Amino acid sequence: MAALGSGKRASGPLWTIVVWAAMRSLLAVAVLAIASCTGNRATKTDGATHPLARKPAPDIALKLKDGSAFHPRDAVGKVLVLDFWATWCAPCKASFPKIDAIYQKHKSKGLEVIAINEDEDHSKVQPFLDEVKPSFQIAFDNAGKGAEAFGVETMPSSFILDRRGVVRYAHSGYHPDDSATIEAEVEELLAEAP
Repeated sequence: MAALGSGKRASGPLWTIVVWAAMRSLLAVAVLAIASCTGNRATKTDGATHPLARKPAPDIALKLKDGSAFHPRDAVGKVLVLDFWATWCAPCKASFPKIDAIYQKHKSKGLEVIAINEDEDHSKVQPFLDEVKPSFQIAFDNAGKGAEAFGVETMPSSFILDRRGVVRYAHSGYHPDDSATIEAEVEELLAEAP
């Protein structure tokens, strides 16, 4: 077998094992990436099952697309949907028009939606937004601390906070049929006294 950096091509049984191990690792990463962003049925958790349910939302600091700062506590008095997403996630793209329709219908009643981008490379964000054209606000979680604080494991993941800033519902993943459930949860929280 040729030494690394010798200019000669490596070969032999050891090199074959190394190449196959690397290929298996790449395949495992690809499978995990696909599994973390699927179009399969989303899951909803509420008070009994999500670690944050019935607790005040974590105090994360986000940068809005317009450059201003946002913390979930800034929306106390409103029902807040925090939607964690990424440009590479097909269900995220599918969810935006549905979430936007809910926002348009209920914003005058006190609904706020902040879509939190988790991409490290922001160069793909504007083309994504140009295609889906959301009217709600976009924020950036540059270091991933917001996703970590909320325990985000899949894209998209949404959290619905009541007017007191308490996490009441959590959704992991997205399926088009879920928009009716999300809207019902939003309407329930909007109907509660502040």
